[in-house]
Amino acid sequence: MEIDDPSLRVLSLAQQHAFSFLNNLDDAPVGATVDVQTLRQQLQKPLADSGLPPEQVITELVRDVSGGLLGSAGGRFFGWVIGGAVPAALAADWLTATWDQNGALYATSPAAAVVEEVAGAWLKDILRLPAHASSTAQPA
Repeated sequence: MEIDDPSLRVLSLAQQHAFSFLNNLDDAPVGATVDVQTLRQQLQKPLADSGLPPEQVITELVRDVSGGLLGSAGGRFFGWVIGGAVPAALAADWLTATWDQNGALYATSPAAAVVEEVAGAWLKDILRLPAHASSTAQPA
């Protein structure tokens, strides 16, 4: 998909890198291929005095973490279970990051507040807790 807005092209670039990572999981090393000193050399840079082009930020990030990412999202990783990076979970995570809602109150995001209510009800059901149990933080 062609993105017309130059300020949004960085999203397409990130998507390309994400798809490349996911498409290569079956053949990529499961563990890190560089040591911590190498990662520090790749990532420790002087803080810029002014902003950098978004595409440069993403390109450098992808390059600089090279060798330090684990293949934990792939089917050959048996170290531990750390998350749900199945395609539906990843897509939902992208959307929640894009929407950038504050679910603290109904007034700050009605949809996020109701999603929290529903998720809380599901957890109470799964854990066999009483329906009246609180699933949100209460003020002290």
